[in-house]
Amino acid sequence: MVVLHVGVLSPVVVSFARHNPINAGTWKRALPLHLGAGFVLVAAEISIEAMIGKLRLHHDLSVQEALRHYFTRHAQVSLLTYWMLVIAVQLYEVVDEARKRELRASRLEAQLTAAQLEVLRAQIHPHFLFNTLQAATTLIHEDPDGAEDILLRLSELLRVSVDESHIQEIPLERELEVLDL
Repeated sequence: MVVLHVGVLSPVVVSFARHNPINAGTWKRALPLHLGAGFVLVAAEISIEAMIGKLRLHHDLSVQEALRHYFTRHAQVSLLTYWMLVIAVQLYEVVDEARKRELRASRLEAQLTAAQLEVLRAQIHPHFLFNTLQAATTLIHEDPDGAEDILLRLSELLRVSVDESHIQEIPLERELEVLDL
């Protein structure tokens, strides 16, 4: 009959444990709450169990005798079950919070990597643009067709750079095409 506590009252215990966690910041308030709730729930569970047991198995016992019988035989197991459920909920919450922190850290790391990549791209572009325009300026008088070719390639390269700025991984074939520009 101890199954009554585990089966019927477990959702109550789990819900209570989730809403009243025992941790470094709440233990002074939560521990007395759990002690009281544990005794109240165990008393309720054993009382129900005693009544059912009296009706089904122990017709000859009085209500008081049935209560005494079930309390002496099942109180320790029921209290142990209550605290095992509370501990299981607390462990689950700790593991779940650690998993959430790890996921947040991974997302922040990915965002940091993306931001560093953007900073690197931003630093390279102006320097490259300056050098390319300087080369085109030098060729304007000596080789106008070469200067035009440099400016057209630069234009195409800037177009590719803007179009693909959000892509973190570019296939090697595409990198070679861009390199040719």
